[in-house]
Order: sequence, then C-alpha cells, then structure tokens
Amino acid sequence: MKEAQDLRAGNCVKVNNNLYIVLKAIYNKGARGASSVKMKMKNLATGSASESVYRAS
Repeated sequence: MKEAQDLRAGNCVKVNNNLYIVLKAIYNKGARGASSVKMKMKNLATGSASESVYRAS
C-alpha cells in the first residue's frame, strides 16, 4: 500500500470503499515535521470531486 506522500496525480485510491482518482496532490512540509498532503480527488462512481488533507506518515 502506498503512503500519502507517494500518491501523485493519476493514481487510483480506495477511500471508504469508494474508488477515487487523484487529480492533484500537493505535499506541504510544515515546521517541526508536521507534514501533510492535500489532494483533490474525483469519485469514479459518481464523478463528484472533493478535496482532502492527509497527514504524511
């Protein structure tokens, strides 16, 4: 399984039993090691787009 920081645009991921394609992934390295990845994803079943923020591990 890929880590959050390894995801790039075009990757397909499964979140809550729904398949999403990553449209944009922005890696943000914060101070004191608190890094995060902000992703814009599109649901393959419904076609709706959403943005999510995940902690990079």
